[in-house]
Amino acid sequence: MKINALAFASRWKRRLTEQGLKPLEVYGFLQFVASYKLASLYDGDEVLQLFKVLYDAQPVFFPEENPQLCRALGLTNKIPGLITSLTKEDRRLQAAKYICTFMQEPHFPLALLLKVHVKFIQQRVEKIRGIPNDKNTEKNL
Repeated sequence: MKINALAFASRWKRRLTEQGLKPLEVYGFLQFVASYKLASLYDGDEVLQLFKVLYDAQPVFFPEENPQLCRALGLTNKIPGLITSLTKEDRRLQAAKYICTFMQEPHFPLALLLKVHVKFIQQRVEKIRGIPNDKNTEKNL
């Protein structure tokens, strides 16, 4: 049975990558892999990239169930690294979703992350509007 499941999963994964990663199909694929305990037969980083598709999509599919899916796929230990990577890539709001869903607040202070994000957005707005980023300008107003 597991051999048949692996063969089916291999075809499904190939189809996913050939036809584009549609979140609902990725979710179904990951549920299938978890149900048949096939995750250990795949590269963990590859499975993590598929898992990330669920958070890139709108809306997130069953966010309250994703920690269980993450555990079933053997990805729990990769979540802190993923959060760090997302914050470095200026994808703080996506990182915040992971922090909340996977209860990582003790390790990643959400308030600080959001403050940094607001500052980042303000700087982008200033750049777009052509406002000089000079602290002395604020004092002179």
